[in-house]
Formats: sequence, C-alpha cells, structure tokens
Amino acid sequence: NRSQNHTIQLQAGKSYTFFADCDRQCSDIDLKLTDSNGKTIKEDNDDDDSPMFGWRANRTGSYTLTVTMPKCDTEQCEYSSQVFMGTKPVFDR
Repeated sequence: NRSQNHTIQLQAGKSYTFFADCDRQCSDIDLKLTDSNGKTIKEDNDDDDSPMFGWRANRTGSYTLTVTMPKCDTEQCEYSSQVFMGTKPVFDR
C-alpha cells in the first residue's frame, strides 16, 4: 500500500490522458491528480490494475500525479505511468 508522487507540468487548454499499469504481482493500482494546493482534480481508485482518466487543464502549472498500489503480492511491485497531451480529449472519465 505504498504511494509515489510525480510532479508534472501541464498547460492550460490542453487535454491530457493519464494511465498507469503494474506488473503481474500487482492486482490493484490507483491514480490521482492534484493541483498545487493539494486539491484532488481527478482520480481512478477502482479495484483494477489499469487506472485511467482524462482532464483538460484550466491553468498552466505544476500538478502532482500520485500512483498508489494497494495490492501487491510481493515485497516490491513495479509500475509505469504515462501522461499524454493533445488538443482533443481522448478519454474523458
């Protein structure tokens, strides 16, 4: 049940898609986007191993993407997280 924060820079008016995936020893991974004040903007905390959501940034600045793995069957699980930027929403959840 560990978390890792990633500071990311987003641009106002751009659409972003956020995705994470974990290895075979992990059965649940969660993703949360917060603003510079710590306010949650979007999150996917479903009980699955592929969280994703989309969001259109309303201001340029630093944001925090937090990856949490509530269920890992070994001492150390690995994950990857991606952020895709575009001009149109790809996935709006």
